Amino acid sequence: MTVFNANNAFIKAFRDAQTTNCKTIIIIVRVLFENEGGDNEPDESALMKHLEDIVKKNKLSNIDIDREFAEEAIRGIANKYNEIDELIEKTSMRPLNGIGRIEINILRYGVFELRFGRDMVRSLDAVYVINELVELAKNLVRESTGRFINGVLSNLVPVLEKKVGGVIFKNGRELQFALVQEAFRQQKWTLSKGRLRENEGLVEGFKRAIRTEIGIEVEMIREIGKNFYRSRVKDVEVIYFLVKTEDSVLWLEEKPGLSEVRWFTYEQVKELNLHRDLKPLILRSMDEVMKKYSAEKFGWLQWIQNWFQRMLYKLR
Repeated sequence: MTVFNANNAFIKAFRDAQTTNCKTIIIIVRVLFENEGGDNEPDESALMKHLEDIVKKNKLSNIDIDREFAEEAIRGIANKYNEIDELIEKTSMRPLNGIGRIEINILRYGVFELRFGRDMVRSLDAVYVINELVELAKNLVRESTGRFINGVLSNLVPVLEKKVGGVIFKNGRELQFALVQEAFRQQKWTLSKGRLRENEGLVEGFKRAIRTEIGIEVEMIREIGKNFYRSRVKDVEVIYFLVKTEDSVLWLEEKPGLSEVRWFTYEQVKELNLHRDLKPLILRSMDEVMKKYSAEKFGWLQWIQNWFQRMLYKLR
């Protein structure tokens, strides 16, 4: 395809696009395409000038494209250009000069979105991103190009791993909460959690995970929230529950990443170095517990049970 025909293809694709998001992606790919043939590592200012020229020449307004998003994506691609190209070569198993100019710039945008882009692009959203780029490749080049783009980008979708964790409390002489400490430099305290196994129910999986990690049995009260985080190779979704236990002795599983497990009072937890993203959930749940569950004095039966647990722990 000649440059002249490619430009016509970009214009037609832009006119046919139904959403501002799709139009913006087309402009981003076109900016990359016009980077001196698309083969040289770009200068951020040069890319921004290409964007400005395209916007002025076509009289594009904020209704036509999301200018802020376009600039953010172009800036991000320029900063990660070499890493992106390495991923394209590795995943496509083709040299960069063996991939068409339009195709490689669609891939550059796609790799950026899936690996380095907006926080919203997780495994659950990746299919939407890939489908948009597959359709764009079909419109700009040919049907088979869409299949190629789909094959490359699908291999970059992070694996979604599900975990379960919880705010765990016990009611004795005073209300106390169980937290684990990470064995990293900042030594932050966090909630006990574990990986949910395939075909395992949430309640069943949660009880098993807590039993394995800190050695106690728990009674489920309710779900209290979710959060997501991204590692280099996968996305992780964690579902958190509020739970109660009658056990007092905590046994920390020997595994990398954790150094200690302890009971804390409400006031003590508030002074701990907690994970920023979990701190609101922890404190909100603790407030609920303090309001709804009054502390009870130990009865003789409870005292004997806890003494027996401590003896077992020492013999372990």
